[in-house]
Amino acid sequence: AEMGKEDASLFFDGTSASDASIWKFFSHMEMFTNGAPGPDPIAYLGGNRIVEIPTAALGWPASNNIVRMQSPEFEAAWVTAAGIGLDDAAFIPAVIELQDLMHATGVVIPLIYRGNVSGISNEIEGLGDPNGWDGEYWIIEQWTRAG
Repeated sequence: AEMGKEDASLFFDGTSASDASIWKFFSHMEMFTNGAPGPDPIAYLGGNRIVEIPTAALGWPASNNIVRMQSPEFEAAWVTAAGIGLDDAAFIPAVIELQDLMHATGVVIPLIYRGNVSGISNEIEGLGDPNGWDGEYWIIEQWTRAG
């Protein structure tokens, strides 16, 4: 394929040997719009550990450290943070430290949180009390349509 003319479907294709996949993205800068899927960011942040750097040996899509961050200080702080419970007062400072360490490496430059917008009919009942941590289809099995 011509430079810059790769099929867009190859970007997330973990079965492809294409150099156009996200796991082989060897560029100085790229934009991600992902984040932790819930209130506990430890697993998401753990994706930046050295053992998560994508390689052919690991299987390209099996790894998450696409920016190839390597920080022994981050590794040690992650192990500490992973051992702290969500309700522990030390949890939030530990997560902030992890974020600060990521930014200090220069491989992650925080820009902005891109929020999602969802809409639902006023006729839908049984939504419960959705909040910022729930998915759009939270308890969908309980939804009913009025009328």
